[in-house]
Amino acid sequence: MRWKTWLVKSLVLVFWGAALCGYGALPASGEQTDIGQTYLPLIFAAPAPPAWIGPGGGHISAAAARAGIVYAGTWGAGIYKSADGGATWSWKSAGLGNRFIGAIAMDPHNPQIVYAGTRGNGIYKSVNGGETWFSANNGIAAHRQVYTIAIDPHDGENILIGTRSITPGETHPPWYGIVYRSTDQGNTWKAVLTDIGGEAQQDWVYSLAISYQNSRLVYAATHEHHVFRSNTFGKHWEPANNGITDFSTRGVVVNPLSTEPSVIVYVGTWIDGAVFRSSDGGNNWLLSANAPGASHIISMNIDPGGNFVYAATFGGRGVLRTKNGGNTWKISGLGGMDTTVIAVDAQNSSTIYGGTDGQGLYKSTDYGTSWSRQEHLYATDVSDLAVAFDDAQSLFASVDTLGVQSSRDGGASWSALGRGLEDTDVLGLAASPDAPRTLYALTSDQGLYRCNRDDIENDCWTNIPINFSQMRHRQPELALWYPFTTVPFIDDELSDLSPAPTAPTGKPVLREMRFAHSHPQTAYLATYGAGVYKSLDGGANWIAAGLDSQAIVALAVSPVDERDLFAASYTAIWHSADGGASWADTGFSGADVYALALDDSGTLYAGTSNGIYRYQNEGWTHLALGGLSVPALVLRPDKPGWIYAGTINGLQFSRNGGATWNAGPEELENVTINALSLDPDNPCRIYVSTKGQGVLRMQLQDH
Repeated sequence: MRWKTWLVKSLVLVFWGAALCGYGALPASGEQTDIGQTYLPLIFAAPAPPAWIGPGGGHISAAAARAGIVYAGTWGAGIYKSADGGATWSWKSAGLGNRFIGAIAMDPHNPQIVYAGTRGNGIYKSVNGGETWFSANNGIAAHRQVYTIAIDPHDGENILIGTRSITPGETHPPWYGIVYRSTDQGNTWKAVLTDIGGEAQQDWVYSLAISYQNSRLVYAATHEHHVFRSNTFGKHWEPANNGITDFSTRGVVVNPLSTEPSVIVYVGTWIDGAVFRSSDGGNNWLLSANAPGASHIISMNIDPGGNFVYAATFGGRGVLRTKNGGNTWKISGLGGMDTTVIAVDAQNSSTIYGGTDGQGLYKSTDYGTSWSRQEHLYATDVSDLAVAFDDAQSLFASVDTLGVQSSRDGGASWSALGRGLEDTDVLGLAASPDAPRTLYALTSDQGLYRCNRDDIENDCWTNIPINFSQMRHRQPELALWYPFTTVPFIDDELSDLSPAPTAPTGKPVLREMRFAHSHPQTAYLATYGAGVYKSLDGGANWIAAGLDSQAIVALAVSPVDERDLFAASYTAIWHSADGGASWADTGFSGADVYALALDDSGTLYAGTSNGIYRYQNEGWTHLALGGLSVPALVLRPDKPGWIYAGTINGLQFSRNGGATWNAGPEELENVTINALSLDPDNPCRIYVSTKGQGVLRMQLQDH
């Protein structure tokens, strides 16, 4: 039987694992901590340094480009930079106090100077091309979200930014929106536009546009109070809305070749998805012919020659474009996607970049006629990764918005795995050790799916019916670092859109599925609100296995006894010695529980909001990593006492049951880890699934 083959394979790893992985330990100096643990630098096996392998994609919220240098701001993963027009990308977020990026702008005369607006921490500045960032908020109120940054095209000293307060709990006006002005490259700021709509509203500005021909002339598109205009580079403002019938303005651009008094301005709106055009500097506006209704414009851009105007939209219309002054608009690619931002290369206007809300960054070299995704920009939120038991080069990753992605070449390239998966919020994956061509996907509200990999050209995914008879409907209250949890890019209460109510599906959130390696036909399923479920036929059929109505977030099954398992909610951990027929509370308390791992000896490790706890001889002890949240734990099956711990601040590793710990690598510093997956064929290779940076492949030394 295949399970016997798997056991033999695992035992063989015990003997040849060191030969495969060991390259000789490097000297390391220990650092004693206040809890008596020693933390050492993590040692990696040459010649395989850590490598980011994707999948490509992610939530792109801001972008800027000039002469092949591109910055992409993400919604939760900081900033990426390319110096070769998108062929390669590097993460450039050192010093950022907030990784939700709302705006990016490059100094028009010094490519080393870059500004980034964040959600809640105001504005940051880099003077070395994004290598490091520092706060530049002198004069700016606290807790500011920066929506837009506009730099004088002729004098980089002069900058305007549009902001509002995001103090927790503020979900209704006044919004405390403020436009700030700097005349010294962001060293100091002064408020120049406040109380938009009156003291009770204090609306904010989504977009600012400066006339290239007269940089004292500035336009501001506000959240719901139309357009404002300044002829003094922001010192004084006046309404400019005659003819605008939809005041939910979002993007504004100025034709850079137009001169006074015939300055041409375009403004796009959210509610009606309309574009208004002014040919007299904003005195009067007309609705563009064939305005792109049924879409919601979130931002706009214009090429330096003034020929093409672009609108990024929500609602499935992708990018909208006009090349005849707004008389007609057409979809210009990325249809079916919510687009967030359009960046035009200031030195090569035929090259543009389009950011999307989940599918990553796209590039066009023909003014938006055709597009290709930037595959090497790894800004994806990966909740889990599974390695095929029959082929270690076959990887499967569950990715926010993108569903399950598959790679047949060890992560060099990725594509969607089959069809038929209705819910793209896949929170976990499980590969069957007894049926290696079968993969399971755990979803947030559509239950459990199974894919036969021999049928990936067709609808390989089928939903497995499970009777959740004891379900109590629960909505997980998850920390921001949890997979797929984020701050909404478009706040529902601010967008003037009311999302349609969704009825309960009758299926709970599925958190984990664990096979019993001693008997791979036995599997257990953790549900959030329906307790534990059990399968005796490899996942085809399921029955309730206790802890009815409990919100289970983690499971651990003994490697040597399929009846011996633990289950955890956020606040409790239970033990069953009879396959779920009965459960006993272990008495755990003191922290929220996120992950469990169980070794051959029966020792249980729990990853929590306060580091790692250990359960031995029916008693709990706090082991290590106090103060750190630990969302992921995995044990080396061939190395007793070897523990990998994924935290919200990188990876920790112990070779001696938690007595001492190693930290690293530097690629994972300040990175939140969602899951850890071991290569079944190579015990030293580990895949690290992260929140916002895809998957890191690592190879560790064995000693």
